[in-house]
Amino acid sequence: IVNILGNAFKYTPDGGNITLTVREQDSHMDETGCYVFVSEDTGIGMDKEFIDRIFEPFARADNRENSMVEGTGLGMPIARNIARMMNGEIQVESSPGCGSKFTVTVHMKISKANRYVNREKECIYDINSFKNRNFSGKRVLLAEDNELNVEVLEELLAVVGIDADKACDGKKALEKLISMPENYYDMVFMDIRMPNMDGYEATEAVRAYGREDLRNIPIIAMTADIFSDDIKKVEKAGMNGYVSKPVELAKLAETLDKWM
Repeated sequence: IVNILGNAFKYTPDGGNITLTVREQDSHMDETGCYVFVSEDTGIGMDKEFIDRIFEPFARADNRENSMVEGTGLGMPIARNIARMMNGEIQVESSPGCGSKFTVTVHMKISKANRYVNREKECIYDINSFKNRNFSGKRVLLAEDNELNVEVLEELLAVVGIDADKACDGKKALEKLISMPENYYDMVFMDIRMPNMDGYEATEAVRAYGREDLRNIPIIAMTADIFSDDIKKVEKAGMNGYVSKPVELAKLAETLDKWM
């Protein structure tokens, strides 16, 4: 919301209007609320060509008005990633000179006061329990194209002494694994959906390469949604298990304990 409203302020001239409305609507998931945030402004707007690529990193509209506004073009990709982590999405409506409308729909767990306190204690326990592990000297490869997910997992692994290298797609992950000496990595976290080569294809190529260490290295799938068909695909590709995104500490701890 900060990023979306920030853009509304940047691109709405003096005298314009910006409104934010929030509503709760029926949710079809147990113990979960569905919330809709709508930001509307009377700013400079965007053409269809830019709307189609607004969620690409570093994308900025190429016009005279934008040249006077500072920005990196990362706000909207980050906003959509966060919305998707909450089982949501962002929709954009706009046209040049007619303002913009951003509709953010997210699903969030409903917590009562006592449940919130218990969850807070549980989180504190989880992180303290997790920190008791020591995997110093171990090294993993993170194959993931989402920088936010990489940073989170990298920080969690560092807490227990694990060094992490990164690859932004399946093809680069395969190249990195092949280029390193045998047994260089102790584990691979492999995102399923990546550009150039997805996690399934990359895993199959790793297993088929012909090196014993690559036939046996634990490869853990990372996915935002896991269904029974996905589990079958994970196993068929030669992966050893999966962790969901966003990463849950308990599941990550269980995976590390089993495969490290």
